[in-house]
This record gives sequence, C-alpha cells and structure tokens, in this order.
Amino acid sequence: MTSSNSTNPSFKEAFATLKANAQKLEDQTEPDIEHLLEVVEQSTAAYKICKARIDAVEKRCCIRLSLLLIVSLRWGSYHVRVKSAILDVI
Repeated sequence: MTSSNSTNPSFKEAFATLKANAQKLEDQTEPDIEHLLEVVEQSTAAYKICKARIDAVEKRCCIRLSLLLIVSLRWGSYHVRVKSAILDVI
C-alpha cells in the first residue's frame, strides 16, 4: 500500500490495494511463489483496514437509524394524542 501516511492508509487506498493484488493474481499465467507471501500479507493488512472501516460505518448507521426510529415513534405517539384531542373538541 502506498500512502502519504503509510502507518494508517485510508479505506480507499486499502481497497485499491486489494483490487490491484486480486488483479495481479488473476493475470498470472503461472504462480509467482516468490512474491505470493508479500501479496498475501499486503492483502491481509488491506482487508483488516477495510473491514474495520466498514464495521465502524455500519455501527454508526445502526445508531442513527435507531435514533430515527425512536424519534419517529415518539412523533407518532404525539401525533395520535394531538389528533385525539382535536377530535374530542369537535
């Protein structure tokens, strides 16, 4: 992975590494055993970075969706009470 900050590559850089290594392996007509370990190590590191970022985004989405659901349920309850109060007046 080539990065301006090689200790902490971005998701985009890690994903690009995974794609490049997959393409490199697919394009080989004969296995390149001499460089296989390097490719596997790079790919494993890139995968961990991508997975950690995806997990973090998934967690944030779940939290936000849960909050949205809570607000929607509370608003729905409030709306029903207001509508009921209006109908009582009429």
